[in-house]
Order: sequence, then structure tokens, then C-alpha cells
Amino acid sequence: MKPLVLCIGGTAPNGPGLAADEEAVLASGGRFAGVVTAATAQDEEGVQELGERPSWRWRYEAMEALAVENPGVVKTGLLPGVGHLRELRGLLGQLRFDAPGLPWVLDPVLAASSGHVFLAQDGVAELRELLALGPVVCPNLGEAAALTGVSLPVLVEDPASWAMAASCAATCAACGLFSGFWCHIELTSFSSCGSPRRMSGRSPLCGAVQVTKSALGEQRG
Repeated sequence: MKPLVLCIGGTAPNGPGLAADEEAVLASGGRFAGVVTAATAQDEEGVQELGERPSWRWRYEAMEALAVENPGVVKTGLLPGVGHLRELRGLLGQLRFDAPGLPWVLDPVLAASSGHVFLAQDGVAELRELLALGPVVCPNLGEAAALTGVSLPVLVEDPASWAMAASCAATCAACGLFSGFWCHIELTSFSSCGSPRRMSGRSPLCGAVQVTKSALGEQRG
């Protein structure tokens, strides 16, 4: 049977978020289950409305979606606040009780491309603590700078610093850095020891699914 991928994140009218996750999961041979944390309203001028949902509600919906079987992977995107991050911690603990080592793919959505901030500093601090749970992290360069403390200019000007950024998140299962969503991107995945592997895809999840194939057992169906 094809692996079930639980995706937790936001939606937007122009396609990113869960819509991109679903496309990536299906293209990678998985089955998609999604729950919405925020239904954002965005246009060419930026984010007009966050549309945040109560964190307890999406967690309840996630457990409903998993009533029959546990996921092979959990992937998270937009989590707009400390309460959402803490709800995620509880959910991962619950799922990993039954499935120790369950892979978690973290796309740390800190802000919109327009600059609208989704996660304030207290949320970023909470997110750093969650790195101890060993996710596969797929940040863009700005998010990598916020999470690791390696400055953005250094990451932009010196690709060799990407390995240094990965080492700052040494508890992660892997760390990939990229600079775009809706284009064909090269995703460099670093293990905690900083050894790179080249992959590509149209969404941060594409490369992450490849990283976690061994955890899924490369199930076919």
C-alpha cells in the first residue's frame, strides 16, 4: 500500500501551502491527508487576512484522518503561533508513541513572500526547541538564518556556509536549503554531519519525501 502522508499547513488562493503539498505527495507515490491551520487571503499586495483556525480543531481533524492507520510521514507548513507549535508537539508525541521514529518534515513558514510575518519571535524560539525532535527541515535562506543564527548575508554570499547552518541544527534528521517554491529547484540536503546530497523538486516536500523514502520502506502499490 502507498504510504499515507499527513500534511498540516495553510491554504492560499494562488496555490502554495497544502495544494502544493498534495501535488508533491501524489507525484512521489504517496497518499495525501491534509488539515488546515489557516486559510489565508492573499493578493498581489500581500496577505489581507490570516484566517487562523483554533489549533485544537486542526489537531482533532488530524486524529480523525488517522483513525484507521498511522501516517508514514508527517509534514508541517504554516503554524501561525506558539499554540499551534505546542499542539504539534503533542500530536507528534501521540503518533510516535505508536510509531517511534515517525519521520517529520518541517517547512518552517515564518513569513509570506510579501513580508507579512506569520510567526513572531516567541514562535521562532518555540520552533527552535522543536528541532530537538529530529525533523527533516526544508527552510529557505531567510528561515535558515532565523533558525540557526547564521546571518542571511553570509548564507546568500557563501554557499559553503550552508553546511555550517546545518551543523547549527545538528539534532535534525536532515537540513535542505532552497530559494523558491514554484520553480524547478535544486535542493541540497545536509545530514547533521554536513555531507551534501543533491536533489530537485517543485516543493520543499519533494526533496523531503526522497530523504525519507528509506523510512517509508519504499512501499509500492
